Amino acid sequence: MKNTVITKLSSRKFWASFIAFASSLLTVIFSDRLSAEEIELIKNGIFILCVYIFGESGIDIVRLLRTSFEYGEAISGFSDGSEITPDDEDLTDTVTAVEETK
Repeated sequence: MKNTVITKLSSRKFWASFIAFASSLLTVIFSDRLSAEEIELIKNGIFILCVYIFGESGIDIVRLLRTSFEYGEAISGFSDGSEITPDDEDLTDTVTAVEETK
């Protein structure tokens, strides 16, 4: 449990999410003191943080797929009980597409 908490607290995605949430909360609380331009800047900043979080999540997913492909391991734990195996055509196509973008 302790390692999980430490891992979460060292995560860039966690801190980006925390900053986005805190910014949203402060914007709501102090909206009467902020100009429309300042609120728009805060919204844009939060949007950029969301894009960053989803981008990093995508990179993590591709990294997991690539590692699975290299070591021949299946990826399981999906909510529907399915798993992805290295001989899956979709996985092979994804890894190949990522390799081609390098």
